[in-house]
Amino acid sequence: MNSAVRRYLLIFGACVLLAASAVAGTYAYQSIAQSAANETRGFFNGGVVHDDFLEPNKDVDVENSSRSVIYTRIRLDEYMEVGTVSLIADADINDMSSWTPHIPDACEEDCGLDFHSYWAWVMGGQKWYMPATAQERATGLAENNGIFDEHSPGAKQTQNAVVLTMEDWKALGSPSGAYWVIDTDGWCYWAAPLLPGEATGLLLDAVNLLRKPLDGYYYAINVVAQIATKDGTDKKGNPYNYASFGDGSGRDHTWTADGRALMEMIVVLGS
Repeated sequence: MNSAVRRYLLIFGACVLLAASAVAGTYAYQSIAQSAANETRGFFNGGVVHDDFLEPNKDVDVENSSRSVIYTRIRLDEYMEVGTVSLIADADINDMSSWTPHIPDACEEDCGLDFHSYWAWVMGGQKWYMPATAQERATGLAENNGIFDEHSPGAKQTQNAVVLTMEDWKALGSPSGAYWVIDTDGWCYWAAPLLPGEATGLLLDAVNLLRKPLDGYYYAINVVAQIATKDGTDKKGNPYNYASFGDGSGRDHTWTADGRALMEMIVVLGS
């Protein structure tokens, strides 16, 4: 089963931002494009992507609201244009497949695209969250823009994530645990089985504006998530499990040798 939910959340800047833009004679806005692909067994639908936005916080993590152990990976794709000019050659604002994955090592040099002379990402950490509702479990996507703490009735805390590149993770000895491991193709793997009732730590915590473009701008992050069990099948009995992440059945179903090795190691731990 490949059920995808794609939503645009169009956020017009706070009043202070709009006022500053008006003085400069430009119209600036920020948009966060949200997408979640909840890909699991046909009779199982308990993996929920939390994609919460309350400027400048943009919290991305995964909750397991099922009774099965699940495995997950996420890719964060970016797009930006200033005026009407895209910072990605040949990219289309309406075609998210043309956007570019966020890869930290590359982005230390502005991804070659100048995104991160404007934006600073804060990755990793943990938060208090409200468990997914029945409707959110059905869609695989939770968008809750509230702020919760240990005093909020029903709130739970995610794990405390450390975000590493694949190179750095391997240099540490490829440990399992509360790590998001970002591969060279942009796919970010949760380096542990996700048990029922648990949530990963944060992959993304905040996106801060460093400097305003001199013209109107559009910036977006597209969250693409994949979730699977070890031995799942779809309603027709066809295999659908973690191996489908890299089975080549579609544009998003590829992985590197390192990504495959990480996932296979984690699945053994969860067996």
